[in-house]
Amino acid sequence: MANDFMELGKRMFTEVMGDKALDNMAGITNDFNREAMEIAIEYGFGRIWGDDAISKKQHSLNTLCLLAALNRQAEFRIHVKGAIRNGCTKRELRATLLQIMGYAGFPAGLEAFRVAGEVFEEYEKKGRQVPEQ
Repeated sequence: MANDFMELGKRMFTEVMGDKALDNMAGITNDFNREAMEIAIEYGFGRIWGDDAISKKQHSLNTLCLLAALNRQAEFRIHVKGAIRNGCTKRELRATLLQIMGYAGFPAGLEAFRVAGEVFEEYEKKGRQVPEQ
């Protein structure tokens, strides 16, 4: 059963984070953190993201709220990209960031807007657009 969740986790991780995600993770995995990385894939992406009770888009929006409230900017940035990959529009992201501001506070919300704005700029520099609606 655990192996099934590991395989599902790898698939979900790649779908959410992109084709190079597993290779990137392998590049930062070492003997010390290997078990933590495996748990992140198996549990985080296999059991949690693999649960289809909610859409990947909803998983993304929920994750953004939590990461912003916890002030985890590096992970927030990665998950903004994942949210875009999962079909979130600027309108949906804006509404989510405003909700973060209301529930987690203005500093968390404004920081979330700053980071998301940087991600949008990165996309534009690469000739890609985040859909508005």
